[in-house]
Amino acid sequence: MSKLPQIFSTFSRRMVVAGLLGVVLALSLWWAGSWAIAPMVSHPAHVQIQQILIPLVASEAEHVMGAYYPGIGAMVSMDVLRGPNAVPGQPAHVGTRGWAVYLMQTFGGQLTAVPPTEKIAFSIDFYDYDTAVYHQLVLIAQADQIQDATRYEYWLDGQPYDQRAAELGGLAPGPEAVLAPAPVPATSLAPTAAAPPQAGFSQTGGTIDFEDPAQVEGLWQPLAGTWQAADGGYVQTELGRYDLISLLRQPLPETYDIQVSAQWLAGQMGAGLIFDAPDLDTRNNAAMISYTGEGSYLQWGRYDTGGVFQFQGGVTVANGGDGQPHLIGVGVTPTGYTVRLDGVVLGEVTDFSPLAQSYAGLLASTSSVRFDDLTITLGETSPPGGAAPSAPMGFDSTRWAPLVGQWRFTETGYEQTQLDAYDLIAFYQTPVADTAPISYTVGADLQWIEGEMGGGLVFAGADPLSRANTQMISFADNGDYLQWGYYDGDGAFQFQGGATVAGAADGQVHSLAVQVNGDSFGVRYDGRSVGEQIPLAVPGGGYAGLLTSTSHVRFTGFQLTTDPAPGAPTP
Repeated sequence: MSKLPQIFSTFSRRMVVAGLLGVVLALSLWWAGSWAIAPMVSHPAHVQIQQILIPLVASEAEHVMGAYYPGIGAMVSMDVLRGPNAVPGQPAHVGTRGWAVYLMQTFGGQLTAVPPTEKIAFSIDFYDYDTAVYHQLVLIAQADQIQDATRYEYWLDGQPYDQRAAELGGLAPGPEAVLAPAPVPATSLAPTAAAPPQAGFSQTGGTIDFEDPAQVEGLWQPLAGTWQAADGGYVQTELGRYDLISLLRQPLPETYDIQVSAQWLAGQMGAGLIFDAPDLDTRNNAAMISYTGEGSYLQWGRYDTGGVFQFQGGVTVANGGDGQPHLIGVGVTPTGYTVRLDGVVLGEVTDFSPLAQSYAGLLASTSSVRFDDLTITLGETSPPGGAAPSAPMGFDSTRWAPLVGQWRFTETGYEQTQLDAYDLIAFYQTPVADTAPISYTVGADLQWIEGEMGGGLVFAGADPLSRANTQMISFADNGDYLQWGYYDGDGAFQFQGGATVAGAADGQVHSLAVQVNGDSFGVRYDGRSVGEQIPLAVPGGGYAGLLTSTSHVRFTGFQLTTDPAPGAPTP
């Protein structure tokens, strides 16, 4: 008996019964005979799948699940209630198919750890508003052919796509047409007749405070949603829909800075900014940054020529749906843009060329949001009050990537908040060298917040996508013991030793450091040596990072140098 039904049922919440046999027959071509039923959660491919789940939700999916099955491949399943399946004048399966191709190439293309001859499959349950029924679309590709949509297998309700689409009454264009860029409408760069500027706003910029409803109506052009000047701000009140946008009618040059205060009122937090928009009447080809994941994630990217959001980057952040005002900002130059949250730079995009003249505005998705104090500086990219600081001690999304855990950037550092799991790791993305040098130092300042204190460091890692073959030190026994050891080739922890220390679960900032010298290392806690001449048990790669277990820990500093620290223990 094929093991497909057991695997597939863990992913799909609404399997289309009529098409089940067809799905089994189609997918069993690559599932049949496999020995694996359970996913391998320690495999780098499974880790990569977990990393794409949040941006997949942000791409209009309602729910997303995924796993890697050794010898089989990667399976991602999701459902969508309203999005590409609800485009006016287009059959639901046609819009969903084009969206699925985009997802396969954009997110499936990030699953580089899937062996080249194994498969990557995306299954999408979607609702058809015209017929009031659910359908299921499945796309399958060999991993090394993920960018070639002409080589995908397409299945709809368990049947070959074209066959089922003909029954439903509407064929999607072939893959070549799906992937061909739509013509970009010509954009006139002639200045738009400017609305009367609000007090304080001029050709060099200024602040819009939304106090005067009449001026607000003259300055802003809503594209979607319910927008009104209320309570001294600009409020979007419609819930349950994405990409609710209002654009400022005044055109902007190539270089500018925008910052706005956004306060969550109701729904699932999704506030942000839209910018570099070619026209006032569409979001197509515009760039955007916004909260998603109910306010736990800040994403950035661009709408394509069809208005579908294309994810380019993002970072886990402190909860933006807490009812407090948060400052969202972007600084645009001819060579790229930087993303800010509450005055801290969290990301930078360099593959970006702004229009000579464009429009910017506000955005809300699935939430009611109050915007206030929109500040625009023309010809400069520094926000009010001077240049924005980078995240403390180099903590920003261009340098760090979580391997596992709930990591977020804050004004004071980098925090891991999950309390119910061990070995939660974030790697610094630049190795200390292509291969580990003879001597280098890794250090961090860390502060216990809650849980059973388990903060620490990883170092000498071979691969930032896996904890296998990586050394570690961490607190145990709720901060009263400092242990050291390594993760073996299977990712299992192997204990090497430890020392009793003064309790680290006291809410104070403490320092940890490891000095690697040749084939051994020494450990320091709050400047004091607690271990020397400890054998380096792994091959000695160049990646280092942060670690927590069963605790919320704030890291306020991180150091990685090739010079031994003064006074560091010498083997």
